[in-house]
Amino acid sequence: MITFGRLRLRRAKDGAIEVWARGWRLETRALVLVPVALAAAFVIAPVPVVLRVLGVGVLAGCTWITLRLGRLGLRLSETGVEIVEVRHTVRVPWDDVAGFVGERTGHDGRAVLMTEGGRRVPAPGSFDAEEMDPYGEEGDESIVDELNRLVWAVRRGDPVPV
Repeated sequence: MITFGRLRLRRAKDGAIEVWARGWRLETRALVLVPVALAAAFVIAPVPVVLRVLGVGVLAGCTWITLRLGRLGLRLSETGVEIVEVRHTVRVPWDDVAGFVGERTGHDGRAVLMTEGGRRVPAPGSFDAEEMDPYGEEGDESIVDELNRLVWAVRRGDPVPV
């Protein structure tokens, strides 16, 4: 993992670049072992079979959610941008990517991918208000500007230090 401004990057096995910000994803991947171990304990627990099956099923769902929490963020590949959320992944081809814009909420903000067709696809995490503002020392840019700079560098095929 390396940092690109305030963003974190990692090259995936398939060559795509995974992008996320601090606080977006579950950083410790070993935590997925917790629901797996609890499910194994349910298998040998001295409870009725129905409760065993129910417990293992619930913990299998927890395992899936924990795996997804470790993958939240964006994936920049040769084909386009993928926004990985807990429930699903939204794929937008490069031809349809217009760029990211900032969207404010009450206390913070988030990046939203705008498509050429006008569709808005929100990124899975949020940013602090200070990260959203480009104000500060001269030359500062908002985290959304950093994200756009990275996205366009990948789209152009510029080398990204990952």
